[in-house]
Amino acid sequence: MTDKLAPLLSDLRSQIESATINAAKAQQAAWRANSTLHRILQLNDEQGIEQAIQSLPTCDVPPSEHRAAHRPGKVRKLDTDAELRAFVMARIDRLAFGEIATDIAARFPPARRVGKSALHAWHRSRKPGSGRTAGGPG
Repeated sequence: MTDKLAPLLSDLRSQIESATINAAKAQQAAWRANSTLHRILQLNDEQGIEQAIQSLPTCDVPPSEHRAAHRPGKVRKLDTDAELRAFVMARIDRLAFGEIATDIAARFPPARRVGKSALHAWHRSRKPGSGRTAGGPG
């Protein structure tokens, strides 16, 4: 009886080895297909995003001005009051902030006055490279 089973067992072993090899090949093919599909979907996503960005309407205002205009908080008096700003600009290079604040208090009503700290912050925001833009709150 073992003589009859030996060839059957040998044939069964060879079929199992062949099935194992085929299963490994199928698994590798599935991984490659999955990877290829992932790359295709990723490419389509990137193209879709790029197309969506390109389809947006153009904006004629630089982003920095838009952010400054929409910054939360109160806008500085010096940025909204042209007369007060001109008064300060005429004195900013030759007087100290405290002296300018005193001159403003003598010339303008209380609702339009600014102090030396506000003058300093406004002046600092106008310097190039300050990271702030004139017109924003501060």
